[in-house]
Amino acid sequence: LQSLKIPVPPLHIQQQIVDVYNAALYLRKKKLSVSKAKLASIDQYFLDELGITLPQKDNSLEKRIFTVNFSKVGGRRLDPFYNNLIYSQIEDNTNKGKFKCVKLKKLCTYTSGVVYSSKDVANEGHAILRANNINLDTNDLNLSDIRYIDSNIVLPDSLRLKKDDIFICAASGSKEHAGKVAFIDTDTSFYFGGFMGVLRINNEEIMSYYLFEYLASIMFKENLYRNLGGTNINNINFEMIKNIKIPLPPLEKQREIANNISAIRAEAKRLEQEGEEILQSARLQVEQMILGEKDIEG
Repeated sequence: LQSLKIPVPPLHIQQQIVDVYNAALYLRKKKLSVSKAKLASIDQYFLDELGITLPQKDNSLEKRIFTVNFSKVGGRRLDPFYNNLIYSQIEDNTNKGKFKCVKLKKLCTYTSGVVYSSKDVANEGHAILRANNINLDTNDLNLSDIRYIDSNIVLPDSLRLKKDDIFICAASGSKEHAGKVAFIDTDTSFYFGGFMGVLRINNEEIMSYYLFEYLASIMFKENLYRNLGGTNINNINFEMIKNIKIPLPPLEKQREIANNISAIRAEAKRLEQEGEEILQSARLQVEQMILGEKDIEG
């Protein structure tokens, strides 16, 4: 790097550059903080609308030792993680909410993604979306790193992402990424990979976007963690989640909830974009300050 030439404006210009950039970073940080707070508020809004209260977790030694009647676990899982009383309380509180609960398997179907090998990977062809294409924090699609496989491979249309699909990560190197979801709001040319899946509504009593928001919520995540259990399993299948109960308000209420959450997400995204625009504007200003300076040492 020693051969690179570094523009060196006078010290007062350097200070101005630092001040401009730091001010932009500060404003961007504030925008992102408010954006994250809005996204974090979605869970509490959802809980309030459904009339569900999540119990407070207590990891003290006293609470980590508990007993469960064998009648509660016979024929099921005997591990302490699954049968932790906190999950029983979550299940009870969900059932006691404002609306009836219906098992996931009665609301949708599940389709696994494209299975391919390394020799099928190409520079262009069928576009395959994978776990990295779902943003964990915002549940948006991230299309910055798309994998392609040979276009000569015939893929069924059922493995293409379509309008109202709920795109879900079935396996990941990290437990927190397993089960993350994104909503597909329009037909696409993208296919989904073998470690991914798609949920498709087959019941007129539920809106696809409402189900997506529930699957993105803390309520579903707690049930998912319960079924994953421990720390070693980073993948899911439909058998593991099909019996998770989903609160089912009337369609009009689902639409209200979905619209309000969509508005929160849109506002959070707007704030994030504004933050990036502030930083980009500062970068351009800094470039002009450097390039526009005449007295620069070589």
